[in-house]
Amino acid sequence: NISVIFINMTILCMINYGIVNKSVVIVIYVVYFIYCICKFKKKILETIGKFLFSLVLVGLIEMVSMVLTVPIVSLLDLQDSHMLLANTTGIVIILGVLRIPFMWKSKRVVKFERERWGTLISVCGLCFLFLVFDYHFRGETEPVYYIVFMILCVVVCVSTISSQSAKHELEKQKLEIELQRVYGDTYKELISEVRRKQHDFSNQLSALYSMHLTAESLEDLVEKQSAYGKVLLEEHRYDKILIGCNNPILAGYLYYRCVAYEKDGVLVDYQVHVDGAECVLSLHEIIEVLGILLTNAFEHCMSSGLEKKISLIVEEYADKLAIEVSNQANAMTSDEITELFNEGKSSKGKERGIGLARIKQLTDRVKADLFVENHWKEDGNWVNFKIWIPKCEGE
Repeated sequence: NISVIFINMTILCMINYGIVNKSVVIVIYVVYFIYCICKFKKKILETIGKFLFSLVLVGLIEMVSMVLTVPIVSLLDLQDSHMLLANTTGIVIILGVLRIPFMWKSKRVVKFERERWGTLISVCGLCFLFLVFDYHFRGETEPVYYIVFMILCVVVCVSTISSQSAKHELEKQKLEIELQRVYGDTYKELISEVRRKQHDFSNQLSALYSMHLTAESLEDLVEKQSAYGKVLLEEHRYDKILIGCNNPILAGYLYYRCVAYEKDGVLVDYQVHVDGAECVLSLHEIIEVLGILLTNAFEHCMSSGLEKKISLIVEEYADKLAIEVSNQANAMTSDEITELFNEGKSSKGKERGIGLARIKQLTDRVKADLFVENHWKEDGNWVNFKIWIPKCEGE
């Protein structure tokens, strides 16, 4: 950072002392652009788009700063210090804007998309080239050109961000509808199945009550009732998910996953107490997080040779939605845990290691708490993934 500032100051000083031509100021933008590529390591097109976007914002701040300081300069006769005063005012404006909570939230919503940022780059780039050529051939540029350039860039930036936000919201609604179609129907089928089992409940009680007629002794009766009760509990193992989760889509998803894992020999020990699953993550993102954690735990159970059991906790509190997924595994060091969330780092082979990096991205975006810890149980060490997702404002 210091090097970039030093280079820019050196170039400006050389221009002011007449050592180089004013057109060399373009080098500052080149240095800044190269700095952005090295610093943030984004794609070239994305870097160009955000580079131009930042130039527009800086230009607007400079214009506002100049306008605000004109009365002070005129009143106190500080023409020689006008640029210093304007730049200082600009810094104050930037620091003030960065302290607005809305700005921190909104900047995370804007996503890079090739088509829309391409429009921004094209329009702003052409206008910028026009100003450069106009200055090169005439030695000056009319102030009205700068004003038109800034207004045009603002319009393009606002429309670009608005269209991206609208598209993002539309995609979110499509995902919610698809989840409703897939897991909502599953939930309805499960409710019908539970009602059917309720009708059969009296028959099961009759079978338990009549066992004394065939039992040879009290010990034999207790053993038969215990064995029969265990079978009933096994058949209805995951029915409590439907009672503990009032969100039909989430309930259908969790029930479907648990039943599917049990068919492959992996049991899920669960605690689910959810009202509406309302939090700063959307429902499809919550399911995405659960899917990644459950899939990783299931795959480890199938390949590690350790106990084939997963512990799942989904609890909704007044201020957060808590998710915990754990399975038996060898104890991990802090460095190994950190390495888990690096994209592309995985013990499962090439092109893997994306899931946990995605969870890190989601939790960082909404400032959720993410914990990974070793937890010792009687049967060995368990690795526990715990996520606390804040509730929505006003909840």
